[in-house]
Amino acid sequence: SIGIKPGETELIRVVNAASHRHFDLAVDGHQLQLIAQDGVPLNLYPGGHTALVNDVLIPPASRAEFLVTGGRAPAALISKCFGSGPIGNNDPEVALGVFTDDTHWPGASAAKTESVRRVAALPSVLRSPFFSSRMPAPVQKRIVHFQEDDDGLYINGQAYSATSPSMFTAKAGTVEEWTIENDTQEVHVFHIHQVHFIVESVNGVPNASPRWLDNIDVASEGIGVAGQLIPSQTKVLIDFRDPVIRGTFVFHCHILD
Repeated sequence: SIGIKPGETELIRVVNAASHRHFDLAVDGHQLQLIAQDGVPLNLYPGGHTALVNDVLIPPASRAEFLVTGGRAPAALISKCFGSGPIGNNDPEVALGVFTDDTHWPGASAAKTESVRRVAALPSVLRSPFFSSRMPAPVQKRIVHFQEDDDGLYINGQAYSATSPSMFTAKAGTVEEWTIENDTQEVHVFHIHQVHFIVESVNGVPNASPRWLDNIDVASEGIGVAGQLIPSQTKVLIDFRDPVIRGTFVFHCHILD
């Protein structure tokens, strides 16, 4: 049970710490106000804004923050079913909890007051000064090609090795455009550490809702005009402008199992 009074609005922060499963969260009979993803408010990017949604899809390693307003009747928190392609996982619908009126719960009011007081005392979160500026033109374009076979998973034909040299070297202070291709029959999550990106387009369709992410679902391959299988394509602008962020870090597909 998740305590919430009728008419009360609460902020819910969710981290998907599963190795592979997607969570497509919904609250029965309620719309959710999505306000942040992957640690960054949606309205920080120029033209970005919060969104009223019926559900929030959270891939592995992704984070989401949304507002829920309590109603007079209990409301189930569920994860809807999610299919990740012909050879991927089919995650069934599952109930995770129930939002219910906690007016008469012993100590409920005191506990909430204490929780709010503690949160208010936390220091401000340090954020990149570039989150509120529009991305400039990229100085470098790269291809990231996901493949797999019975022996493993590959990026640009290479299996991961901790002793291999870095696949890419990005210059601090710049923006790069990466085209992420999925040449498999299951959804792959692209995740990059330390930095965030803006989605430009998916399979040639421009993104109308720019927001900062560090995780994105890359769809499984599709059928081309001649009937052949063709990779899906997601284009992102990756932000390497913050001079504090340097060193060696990873990008990867997020199928940990």
